[in-house]
Amino acid sequence: ISNLGINDLLDMTDSSNQLTILGNAGDNVSLKSGDGGTWIAKGTVTDAGHNFDLFVLSSDATQLTLRIEHEINSNII
Repeated sequence: ISNLGINDLLDMTDSSNQLTILGNAGDNVSLKSGDGGTWIAKGTVTDAGHNFDLFVLSSDATQLTLRIEHEINSNII
């Protein structure tokens, strides 16, 4: 996944505004800041046996949450 912006996430989620991306080593996700806000890395979280890197919207961490499986290479551009 390339250039995933905050508005993209808002368009593809329901009112919870939470997206979880599962994948394997070798998969890549690049997060694009400036498209509706700035991504902030907030550490990791474990759920149902999966470890995720957690990203939130800079202006309101409770409004939008993105969880990317830890094996996936993720970066903010």
